[in-house]
Amino acid sequence: MFSYRSFSREDGATVPQRPDFSSQLDSLFSVALALRPSGTQPLRTEMTAYRGRSLHFAQLYFSPHTTTSAGGKRTDRLLLSLQKEGEVEVTQDGRRSVVQPGEFFVLAPGRRFRITTGTMCAHSIYIPMDRMRTLMPNVEDVTALAVSGDRGIGAVFRAALDEIFQLAPQLKESEADQFADAVPHLLTAALSSLRAEHDVAPAHIKQLHCERIRRFVLENLSDSELSASRVADAVGVSERYVYKLFADGDLALMKWIWRERLARCHSELADVGRQDRRIGEIAYGWGFNDLAHFSRSFKERYGCAPRDFRRQALEHAKPAARLR
Repeated sequence: MFSYRSFSREDGATVPQRPDFSSQLDSLFSVALALRPSGTQPLRTEMTAYRGRSLHFAQLYFSPHTTTSAGGKRTDRLLLSLQKEGEVEVTQDGRRSVVQPGEFFVLAPGRRFRITTGTMCAHSIYIPMDRMRTLMPNVEDVTALAVSGDRGIGAVFRAALDEIFQLAPQLKESEADQFADAVPHLLTAALSSLRAEHDVAPAHIKQLHCERIRRFVLENLSDSELSASRVADAVGVSERYVYKLFADGDLALMKWIWRERLARCHSELADVGRQDRRIGEIAYGWGFNDLAHFSRSFKERYGCAPRDFRRQALEHAKPAARLR
């Protein structure tokens, strides 16, 4: 039967935790946790827990404190926490995020982690790890990373969690089971963009993103408004991730774009059939909007000014034309 229970406590800064409350946390989080208040104020907590055959979730209120786990305890559940009030700092496996209200994160409770908070409220849900690994085998790679609940599938997932907490007191066991089946699919979709943004995608996924970015850029070189932001929007990844992909290569993104534009201009200036086109017309046609900047960049790249290069190219072309 689907049911819920409420617990609360208030401890002095140095008073040991009450065993009954700690055992409830252990049951919900599937791991032994250590809670310590910040400063000299007592630790105040309230928890409303909902439990069914497949669905376990809780509403948690805490005064400023630190929660730590040494890990090492075997657990079959993934912890997801949606921040409702206050901010938290969460760390696991070398990753660290400051999570704001409206954002959520996941943790692997069986491994070491740390959460530091001010006064806060969170909605937490506990997801079978085997179901998540079936859909997202490397889900542990994105623990302790903040996911936005304000856009994309993250907003859909956040709305679904908010709704299930609203309906919890009237929820039937069969309805809870259906929602539990849907959660891993929604969460996997929400986490997919996070994997790209934080550079935890497999190598072949990174290569695919690079190819899509390069294709879009080459198709839009003539657009003087082309920017990393526009590229990111077109490809469907974050601007930060676009920059990071190209930071691992020989050239940063915008430098590569300028070099590709210069190569197109170089080719046109050397083309006898294009000699009727003015140099400025060629430069503007390939996305440059400052002729002086184009001339400096061209000379730096090819060793001479665009006008001198065109003259030399045409002089070399004349003997070849006479031989034909």
